[in-house]
This record gives sequence, structure tokens and C-alpha cells, in this order.
Amino acid sequence: MKNSSYDIDVENSLSEQLEERITSLNATAEKIIRSETQRAAMLAQEAYDLSKKHNYLPGQANALLNLGKANRFFSCYDKGLEQLEKALEILQIISDNAGIIGALNNIGHIYNSTGRSQEALALHFRAYNLSREIKNVLSEANSLIFIGNVHHHTGNHAESLKAQHSAYELYLAAEDITGQAFALNNMGSAHHAAGNYAKALEYYLQSFSLKESIDDHRAQATSFNNIGGIYFHLGDFTNALNYYERYHDSAQKEKDTHSQAIALEHIGSVYLSLMEFDLAQSYFQKALQLAETLGDKRQVASCLGNLGKIHLKFGEITEAYKLLMTSIQILSEIGDSDKRSEILTCVAQIFIERNDPEKGLPFAKEALKIAEAQHTRPQMYEAHLVLSQLYKRRKDFEKSLKHYEKFYDIKDELYNAEMARKAKILEVSYHLENARKESEIYRLTNLDLAEANERLTTLIEERSDLLAIVAHDLKNPLTGISLAATLLDSYNERMGPAEIKKHAQTITQTAGRMTGIISRLLESSEFDTSPAYIAFKTVSLTDVVRSSIEDYRSRATLKDISIIFKNDANHEISGDEGTLRLVIDNLLSNAIKYSPFGKKIIIQTAVQNNFVSFTIKDEGPGISEDDKARLFLKFARLSAQPTGGEDSTGLGLSIVKKFTEAMNGIVSCDSTEGNGANFTVQFPITTTENL
Repeated sequence: MKNSSYDIDVENSLSEQLEERITSLNATAEKIIRSETQRAAMLAQEAYDLSKKHNYLPGQANALLNLGKANRFFSCYDKGLEQLEKALEILQIISDNAGIIGALNNIGHIYNSTGRSQEALALHFRAYNLSREIKNVLSEANSLIFIGNVHHHTGNHAESLKAQHSAYELYLAAEDITGQAFALNNMGSAHHAAGNYAKALEYYLQSFSLKESIDDHRAQATSFNNIGGIYFHLGDFTNALNYYERYHDSAQKEKDTHSQAIALEHIGSVYLSLMEFDLAQSYFQKALQLAETLGDKRQVASCLGNLGKIHLKFGEITEAYKLLMTSIQILSEIGDSDKRSEILTCVAQIFIERNDPEKGLPFAKEALKIAEAQHTRPQMYEAHLVLSQLYKRRKDFEKSLKHYEKFYDIKDELYNAEMARKAKILEVSYHLENARKESEIYRLTNLDLAEANERLTTLIEERSDLLAIVAHDLKNPLTGISLAATLLDSYNERMGPAEIKKHAQTITQTAGRMTGIISRLLESSEFDTSPAYIAFKTVSLTDVVRSSIEDYRSRATLKDISIIFKNDANHEISGDEGTLRLVIDNLLSNAIKYSPFGKKIIIQTAVQNNFVSFTIKDEGPGISEDDKARLFLKFARLSAQPTGGEDSTGLGLSIVKKFTEAMNGIVSCDSTEGNGANFTVQFPITTTENL
């Protein structure tokens, strides 16, 4: 309820014409704040000065809200937070619920950007609940978008997707096309971050289609940026460059300086990945100039960091150190932890070059601490590698080996992701090309041509499936060989004969497993229909289970997961040892992947009704009823997400089913959502008839 003295003051000092002027300034600032942030801030400042002079609280509140948002866009978080909190105070005095919701969400966004995610979530839920109280559907949807963004920032992609989808449904009901496009874009971002590139692309294209329908050119440009990001993460730099350049051209045409700066930095990142250092440096410098003009501190820090990396590549250590330290200082000021971890690791590398481990260790340790807090696997990987190198230079071989082993454990996971990434390139390229030509295909009148297109599509998908299966099955043994060989190369002088022999045997045995996998796949040209690659003989189930557990023990230890083996059946089965091992490996790998840190996995063998079985029980999120219907399908994307940032191709369980049935076995799953999962595989007990 408004204060009566305030009403009298306004009546005495504010003319109708002046009130209209202030309202117009704030409305224009709000409209252009994303595309012309600097101009919007100038208009909001003028509105605030006029409102302050005449004690016009609504004008002050809205102006402060716009100024706070502008500073949020510029990453000037301290100043923006001060303005938004002051706006919130006034909005509460004048009981402007819509304004209160906006202020809460913007304050929450700054909290999320500065590492205060839980506080951010609390504010966004306050805004969401208030929106529901006043029955403002669009505010409710906007609040869900912010809630989804917090979950996205903290790596909880399933919850992020859930919130964004709920927002989309509300925008759909309200027939708000702009909101729908925004929500679809964010749903794509959630899938993008989770590595589901084909699904991300699907949402990005839907979002782009809606933006096109309302002729929103600036929003369309964002889609170019997002699609470019997919290709960048897939390592397809040609297509990434193409879309980033389209993003830049569109931003230039619309005079959107902020988007131009982002596009230039992304183009620079592509050239940096291609090791075209001169071109990369040129684009980073252009992006830096625009970012400095705009006052965007985060982007200034990011550009400085990238320029520092280039100087490091050129061997210009002094200049690299200066740029990287400036970047760290700015990132510390604005509370950006993610990027800071990456830059800290670069600084630590400088002290490796200088052979000064004592000065480098604090930087590497801080980088690892941030990366572990954020569960950022690539940055943990880099930090452990740098720490291993620093300790080796300090002659502390025990700590060096410890960090090297952790580096290799994470490298194993990242290698898995790399194999999946390569398999997905065909899938994503196919989806993108298919989306471009979809309307033409639907208009085909020649039935033969349509059927030929369908056959070609099926062939492409089958070849993509086979590539993915080969990558999926070879990734673990190849990583084991790499680890054993590297340990022998780097630490043989500290190993005894027995330990050297053990690592050599690991290489020999694992190479043999890989040869067996390749031979079986090459022997079967009709992989999807023929079980001819199975060489049946007597196999000890217990021995194969124990061997798999040993190979996966270190990966489980990385997540503090205990593996408990209860062997109640020593019977043999008729099957193929290599194929059986793939079945067990995939189930155990999944159990580790989806188990939270610090839990346990129980593996048990048993005999019942002439069948010998093994069960793998985990304490993960379980499987929903909807997901159970798709559990054993190829490339199935289920709602549960890996708990340690691991990648998932969606192939593992389809391979388990195919290989189990090829050996006359049965696979089943017993799970309730929220209570873990039990996977059981049964085979007939070996008899003379089986053989």
C-alpha cells in the first residue's frame, strides 16, 4: 500500500508531462537493454535523475531495475547488485509485485554468476511463488527460466531441462512466441551441456523457426551462435566458423555491439583450436576492444586470458604472465570461478616452463580446488596433469604419481567422451542436413524417390551405429593400455621388476582383448541380425566378473564408490568370454557412472532353476516408468544423468541386450525411481547339450 505523504509529494512536484517522460525513458530502456545496453543505461540514468529530483518512487524503482540489469549484462556485479537491491526496497514500499519479481530474478542471476547458486535459487523460487500468487503466468514462466539457469550453471541438467520445459508450456498456453523461442533455446543449451548434441540441435532449430516466424533478427543470430557452439564442441571447426561468422554478420547488421564482441571471441577460439595463432590473436584483440568499450568485465577477462595463452604458445612468458594475471584479477573481482580455474592452470604452466615448481603449485592447487567444487572434469584433468609435472620437477615422485594417476582416470572418462563425440558427428550432421531438407522431402510426389531416400537414411544410420559401437567397445581397453605404457615410460626407474612385469602383462592382455573385439565385429557384416560372431565354449562366469571388477576398481575409487562382490555360484556357462566381458563391463560402467559419490555397488552371482545369473545393484537415481520402455534401445536418452560429468552415448544397454541374447541369455532390470537399479543377466547352466 502506498504511503500517503508520498502521494502528496508527487502531486505537488510532478507534472503529467514529466511523468510521461520518465515512463517513456524507462520503457525504451527496457526494450533495448539487450541489444543496445549502453544506450539503455544512459536512458535509465536520465529517468532516475528526474525521478529522484521529484521524489517519484515508481520512476526511481524502474530506472534502478534497468540500471541493475545493464550492469549485470556488463558483468559489473557489485554495482548492479547495489542498484537492484535499492530498486527492490522501493518496489516493496510501493507494493509493485511485478517489479518485485523482476528485481528478485535479476538479483538471483547475479548471485548465480558469482558462485552463490543456492541463494540464487531461493530468490528465484520467491519470485516464482509470488508470480503464482498474483496469477501472472508470464512472470511465472520467466522465473522458471531463471531457476533452470541455476541448475544449468551447477551442472544439474535434468532439473534445468525440467524447469525450462515447464516454462515453455506456460509460454505456449499464453501464446507468447518470444518466450517459447527463449525456453526452447535454453532446453537446447541443457542438452548441449549434457553432450546430447543431436537433441540440442533439434531444440535450437525449433527455437530458430519461431524467431523466424516473428521476424526477430537479433534472436535468430543467437541460434547461429548456438549451432556454431555445437560444431565447435564436436571439433568440426569449418562449420563452427561458418555459423560464428553468420552470427557476427547478423550482429553487425543489427548494430548489436555486445553480440559482435561475443562472435569475434568465438571466431578467435576456433582459430586458436586450429593453431592459427596470428588470426586468433587478431580476433581476440578486436573482441577485447569492443568489450572494453562496453565495459563488460567478464568478456574483457576472457579475451585477456585467451591472448595470454597465445603469448604462452609463442614463448613470450613475461607478456603471457602479465595478461593472465590481469585476467585472474578481474575474474576474482566479479566472482567468476569457472573461467578463473582455467586461467590459473595456464599460469601454473608458466612456472613449469621456468622450472620453478614452488611458485607454480599454489596456482595449480587453487585451479584444482575450483574445478572440483564445480565438478568440471576437463579443468580437473588439466589441473592434475600440471600438478603432476610440478611435483615431478620438485622431485616429489610420490605426489607426482598420485596426480598422474588421477589425471589418467579423468582422461579415461574424457576419452570415452571423445569416442562418443566422434560417433555423434555423423548423427548431428545428418540431423542438421535432414532439418534443412525436411520440407522438400515432404513435398515429394515420386514414391520411388521417397523410398530410395528412406533406404539411404537407414544405411547412414546403420553405419553410424556400427562406428559408435566400435568406439564404445574399444575405449576402455585402449585407455588401460595407454595408462600402463605411460606409467612404464615415466616412472620405470622407481618400479621394481614385479611391478614392471605387471604393467607389461596388462598391456599384452588388454591388447588381446581389443584384437578379439575387432575380429568379432569384422567377422559379422550383418551385425544387427546375426549372432555368428559368438564362439561358444565353456566360460567361468565368476572369473570374468572378477576380472571386470579389477579393471574398474580405480574408476570407482575416483568417486569413492565401493564395489562388493558376493560369489554364490561357481558354475560355468556356454558362451564367448570376450562377449561376456563386454556385457559385464557395460553394466558395471553404467553403475559407476550413475552412482553418486560415496555409494556402493553390489555384484552377486546366484543359481536358480538351471540358470546361473549375476546381478549388479547400484544406489543411483533409479529408472522412471517412462524410461523403462526405452531402456535397451540404441541411443536412448534417459532422464537420469551421470553423477560425475561422464559422457553417455546411449549405446551401452543396447549392446548388453544384443550380446546377452546372442549367448542365449536374458537381461532384465528391476528399479523404482529414486531407489537405484538392479540389472540381472541369466544364462543356462553349462551341460553337455549346451556344448
